[in-house]
Order: sequence, then C-alpha cells, then structure tokens
Amino acid sequence: MALSKHPNVLRVYGSFVNGSKLYIVTPYLAAGSCLDIMKTSFPDGLDDISIATILRQALEGLIYLHKNGNIHRDIKAGNLLMD
Repeated sequence: MALSKHPNVLRVYGSFVNGSKLYIVTPYLAAGSCLDIMKTSFPDGLDDISIATILRQALEGLIYLHKNGNIHRDIKAGNLLMD
C-alpha cells in the first residue's frame, strides 16, 4: 500500500506493531470516515447524489488497487475516509 499513488487510495507512510496491535501511519483526513459523517450529519441517510459520488470515488480506488494486484477485503463506510 505504501507504493499506491491514486487520489482515491489513502497513502500509507509506514506501519508498526505494538504488542498485539498493528498501527498504520497515514495522512490525517479531518472529515473522518463516511460512517462518522452519516452518524453526525445525516441521521436519516445520505441523498442519492452523495451516495453515488462516494461510491464512484471508492470504486475508482478499487479499480486502481485491483489493476495493481491488490485486494482491500474490508470495504465499509467506516473505512471510507474523507477529506
């Protein structure tokens, strides 16, 4: 992941293990995750245009990863980070 260079794939600067926990060092994205945004600002759900925009961006990132032989394996709102 540290070699990934795509606007829709979070850059990984490094990682380390402390005890039994893995920590991954990435840029700070102030808006948080899609899940955070939905819970705090859209308790009744996002509108169709917002959903389509988020999904398109996520799919573009996944296409990039798949073309480069990578698989994410944990796609969910909590892992879609926003800036």
